[in-house]
Amino acid sequence: MKKNYACVKHLSLTLILFLSTILTLLAASPTVTVISPTSGPTAGGTSVIITGTNLTGATAVKFGSTSATGYTVNSATQITATSPAGSVGTVDITVTTTGGTSATSSADKYTWNPITVTNPTNTTPNLAGSYSSLASAIIAINNITAMSGPVIINVAANYTETAPAGGYVLGRSSLNPVTSATKTLTFQKLGTGANPLITAFTGTTSIDGIWKIQGTDFVTINGIDLQENANNLSSTTQMEWGFAIVRLDATDGSQNIAISNCTVTLNKANAASVGIYGGNHTATDAATQLTPASAAGTNANIKINGCTITNCYVPIAINGYTTSATYYDSGL
Repeated sequence: MKKNYACVKHLSLTLILFLSTILTLLAASPTVTVISPTSGPTAGGTSVIITGTNLTGATAVKFGSTSATGYTVNSATQITATSPAGSVGTVDITVTTTGGTSATSSADKYTWNPITVTNPTNTTPNLAGSYSSLASAIIAINNITAMSGPVIINVAANYTETAPAGGYVLGRSSLNPVTSATKTLTFQKLGTGANPLITAFTGTTSIDGIWKIQGTDFVTINGIDLQENANNLSSTTQMEWGFAIVRLDATDGSQNIAISNCTVTLNKANAASVGIYGGNHTATDAATQLTPASAAGTNANIKINGCTITNCYVPIAINGYTTSATYYDSGL
């Protein structure tokens, strides 16, 4: 009797496909229950631990629609993945296995941060590699107690942020002594597109400023724009200063400050508004003029280049200590 091998082959393939389909249906779908960390720089390269269930045999790990740069399945409940480069924003991390793709939830959200740090380990304590806002980065910088080299704070092009109440205040007694010509702080635009844009908070005093530098030396701000808040309609709520360069006290002035390629837009209806301001006082008391008690107490070597100042009653006003004294402001 002649055997029908073609028929047997067809039946075998059918059976294999049937069993494969059954196994796929029986395989439990993967889940993602925790990720750590939940954010990282837009450049990618962050090691992310993904915790969940049914992760064995993962065939894909994605951050939004972008595949992870690489991943390792550690167990049925854990994967270590490397984040790819991405745009500022939040996406879901998903895992795909033969059981399907994990359903998205609040537990799998990953954020590419707009603020990244170059040389974060040049500080004590170390800075994070990225931050969710410029405000949080400046808070961390103010806690620095030692530096071993330069630090650059990169702010993504096209990024927007509203300054916190009181504005950004850079400078503290623990931070200010540790900056130097080789231990600098630079805040700069990163990437192509519009300058990052910072909008003012709602003012409450007669000396409100979007960004104040109080006694910190060797600071550069390059390509970061400031603007008044359209909802600030009175002289009380409106800003008096865009950038303000002042003293921490009589022994700690701001020196070697460079502000470049920034646009500052306030509201000239406020006759006290100054785009870029320098003053012989602290950030919180403009009425009390200080007498520098040492060379370190002076404001010195302030440079403003390539900036556009619009709709300010006074574009730039850098005021030095004018009374005869042993120490006086210079290079303003």
